[in-house]
Amino acid sequence: MNTIGARSSYVRKVDVTNVSLSGIVQFGDHSDYTPVLRALAVQRETDHAKKDRVYFEAYPIFSRKLPDLCDYPFFHSQTDDSQVESYTVNHNPYITVDCISTLGVGASSLLQIGNGCRVAAESRIKHIRQFAGASPFTRLRPVQPGVNTFPR
Repeated sequence: MNTIGARSSYVRKVDVTNVSLSGIVQFGDHSDYTPVLRALAVQRETDHAKKDRVYFEAYPIFSRKLPDLCDYPFFHSQTDDSQVESYTVNHNPYITVDCISTLGVGASSLLQIGNGCRVAAESRIKHIRQFAGASPFTRLRPVQPGVNTFPR
C-alpha cells in the first residue's frame, strides 16, 4: 500500500540507445543526484601524440563559480513567516506509461522512473578545434580569376 502522497510508476518498455558522459538511467527512487562532467573536446588536424597536451587549468570555464539560477529576492531572504505551504492530491496512485524511447542520455543528465528529491547537475565542456593552416571555413580565392570554382 502506498503512503500518503507517494505514487508508483509502471512502464511497459524502456528503450535507450546510448548512455554516456556521466548520464544515468535509474529505475527507482533517489534522494540526491549530483553528476558533474568536465570535459575537453579537442579536434586536431595533426596527430594528438605529436602535439602538446591540453590542460583543464588553462581554461577558466572549469574553475568559474556557477551562476545563481534563481535571482528572485524571495528565495534569497526567506524567513519562517514567509514559508509556502503546498498540498497535492493524487487522484490515481499510479503513473502508467506504455513506452519510453530515447536516443541518448549524457552530459550529466538523468532518465529516471521513480520519485526524486534534489538534483544539482553540472556539465562544462570546452570545444577546441586546432588546424595546421587556414581554418576550413575560410573562403579561398578562386583558382582562376573570374571563375567561382574553389580548390578542394
